[in-house]
Amino acid sequence: MVLNINKHNQIFTVSGVLNGVSSSKFIETFHKAFLDHDSLEIHVDHLKITDREGVNALAKLHNEALALGKKLKIIGLVKPAATLGSRHDAA
Repeated sequence: MVLNINKHNQIFTVSGVLNGVSSSKFIETFHKAFLDHDSLEIHVDHLKITDREGVNALAKLHNEALALGKKLKIIGLVKPAATLGSRHDAA
């Protein structure tokens, strides 16, 4: 599954997989968005999988927002890759 980023005004919806393969696209997209906007809102509810690199990409984005003095909201819960297929998922 790929990473999809949809934009409506300054609100972005991210879906698919945020991992080592897709994290560079994620960072590049929002780096460009910071050039045009002082405030961004990112909804991550529709991410299916986020691995360590994906979490690092979110952290890098957070750090970039702080460094540039931009406002950033990351909204939603992501399912870590490590929990997929675990006994806790069976209910």
